[in-house]
Amino acid sequence: MAKILIAVLVALFACQSAWAASTKAKKHPRHSTEQQGQIACGKYGCVRIPPNCHPTTEYDWWGNPTGYDRVVCR
Repeated sequence: MAKILIAVLVALFACQSAWAASTKAKKHPRHSTEQQGQIACGKYGCVRIPPNCHPTTEYDWWGNPTGYDRVVCR
């Protein structure tokens, strides 16, 4: 479970870095009416998640909430 969360967070950090680099190259940013997504906070920090995903509560093996978010995509 933790390995999956780490893999998702690493992929999101990579996408966010590529997105930030591509927006800096534009001279005139366009205003978008689309949702920018939500923010999910895990063990290693908070990241913006894609619009088709949403954060849910992460639970440990015994069913207790961990205090971190789990990202669920459709």
